[in-house]
Amino acid sequence: MCTVRLAVGTAVVMMATALGGCADDPGDGPGERDLDADVSVPGWPDQVDVAILTEDVGGGLPPPEPAPARFAAVPDFVLYGDGVAVWRQGGSFLTITLDREGVRSVLGWATVAGLLDEGGADTGDPQVYDVPSARFDVRTDDGSVATILRAPGLDAGDLGLSPDESAARALLGELHDRLRSLPDFLGDDRVLAPVGPLRAAGWEVLSRRTTTYPDLSGDEPTWTLDDLSEGCRTVTGDDQTRLESLMAAQQTDPGFGSVWGFEGAAWVVFARPLLPGAPRGCGAVP
Repeated sequence: MCTVRLAVGTAVVMMATALGGCADDPGDGPGERDLDADVSVPGWPDQVDVAILTEDVGGGLPPPEPAPARFAAVPDFVLYGDGVAVWRQGGSFLTITLDREGVRSVLGWATVAGLLDEGGADTGDPQVYDVPSARFDVRTDDGSVATILRAPGLDAGDLGLSPDESAARALLGELHDRLRSLPDFLGDDRVLAPVGPLRAAGWEVLSRRTTTYPDLSGDEPTWTLDDLSEGCRTVTGDDQTRLESLMAAQQTDPGFGSVWGFEGAAWVVFARPLLPGAPRGCGAVP
């Protein structure tokens, strides 16, 4: 794969010209790139438990009820080497399975968006604070590359960024949207299993009495699944179906504590699906 970055300077442009150009290069600069450009991508590990593309949003102001790291680390989007993709939608997770060419297309988008550039895409360093950041990780046979996008979704024109940095942010915004609508951009012939609710191997659930909200306001949803005093447990089977319904109905963001009423007291509940390759449920939980 060509790794020449033509936007670096005149000398690099001259070198690329001397070498005869690079047909697989995604473009001269972020502002001139098209995610649908025909680019080559390296191979990737095709194991079912190896994440080859993840997007995760976190940071900013800390939540009032901090969760153990593995709950907060559940990615917003993950594509595995075998073509299975999982992403958050409200309080639920959706999944789809792509064929090999579908996976290659997604990695092509990531290539054009600069995620395979050395050091990742250059999105600048906006001087804003207490706001989340998005992290993109790509893993191929050539290695792993991480990109940090600070303050995703904020108007780049207000962040004091260069035109190339703003364009790079726009490409990542377009990639973000595509990852949630894969059939619309890949076509049905690249889809082996259509979009549907995730059926994880199980869920890890951690509950504890909240110290941030010691008294019930009356607006909290009522927990009806099990006994919250059990602490950490792995939920499977029929209870898993009920849990997923509870989380979806309340639009609860898995991985971040949500307050529930149980036996007249306020409890905070954390829940995460047991995704491929993730730590198993109920290890050492603080």
